[in-house]
Amino acid sequence: MKRIFHSKISPVLKMQTSDIHFVGSKDPGRRTMFVVSFFCMGIFFILILIRLFNLTVVKGNYYHRLSESNRIREVPIEPKYGEIRDRKWFLLAENKDANLSSSTNYIRSERIYY
Repeated sequence: MKRIFHSKISPVLKMQTSDIHFVGSKDPGRRTMFVVSFFCMGIFFILILIRLFNLTVVKGNYYHRLSESNRIREVPIEPKYGEIRDRKWFLLAENKDANLSSSTNYIRSERIYY
């Protein structure tokens, strides 16, 4: 029978005294890649924070006035009146100017109201 451990130290003590290395942990390029990617993400978030500061604090009043003028601006919309035609281009309805003059003429009724 082959011995698993070369000395008579218990397996628990042998694990505590030995160096345990995970697969790929001795690769220095992996650590460098981690540091570089962490640095790039940090720079990215710093740039976002600078842009947020610029939009809210530095140019905040400008954008506030711009939004207020956009919200309050009144644009009159003229109704489009025109003719209504069918698919053969026959005139179905047309718009005419209304007579806005007031008339004092009344139609007399022959009915008697009590």
